[in-house]
Amino acid sequence: FVQESTMHRKWQLRLLHFKDACFWTLGVLVSSIQLLVIIAFLANLSEVDEWKWLISFAVVLVRKMLLVPLLACLFASLGTEIAAWSQPSIVSQPPKKLGLDMDLLEGKAVLEMEEEGELTETWTQKVEELAQRGITIRQLLDFYASLGTLMPHFDPDRSTTHDVVRQAIIPNSLHYRNWRTFMVVVHQASDLAAMDFFNSDPYCIVRCVSSMPKPWKGGGRSATIKQTRHPKWEEAFLLYEVVQDESLHLSV
Repeated sequence: FVQESTMHRKWQLRLLHFKDACFWTLGVLVSSIQLLVIIAFLANLSEVDEWKWLISFAVVLVRKMLLVPLLACLFASLGTEIAAWSQPSIVSQPPKKLGLDMDLLEGKAVLEMEEEGELTETWTQKVEELAQRGITIRQLLDFYASLGTLMPHFDPDRSTTHDVVRQAIIPNSLHYRNWRTFMVVVHQASDLAAMDFFNSDPYCIVRCVSSMPKPWKGGGRSATIKQTRHPKWEEAFLLYEVVQDESLHLSV
């Protein structure tokens, strides 16, 4: 699905920009000419004809904006009601070109299933399945962070939803990725004096790292233990949905 060359896409964008420029230029030109004609017409009106022109303008405006749409809706609704009353099959049966068989809803098997509650249960299960089709904020952030790897040519100013679906989501969905949740317990550290050249107070950081840190997957920072080189933390950190190409990073 990845285009080998971007020249065709650039040419399409230039053509669209040219068409937009021509449309707006022509629209502004036509509107300016119409405005000039109206101004010239008003400038040549006499005081006697001024009120006649305003009344005529009001009548045309009411007719175009109110009477014509209202009458069109009225006659359309009336024609639909007359057709439905004279030929009920038009309303009860969909057009054949849609390929819908409404007779299945009136069959005996469906009615028996509805009486036993099986049809209602099936509908409920399907509604629950559709309602649970989604992703969490953690998964959304993880996908956005990995988009540069899945789709190296991704450009937020030019790439469309279709591009992301075809070039990142569908290929990545072909492979199931196992993930695990870890609980990291930090107990203690010892002999930090030999490694500490700045006489600082120690603390520990636990995080999930791939091509970049992913704080949305959990982890965190422990408390700072002051005035000691043998700190004891005894703290636990949870890291969620860690996949194979990610690693746990611990630093003191």
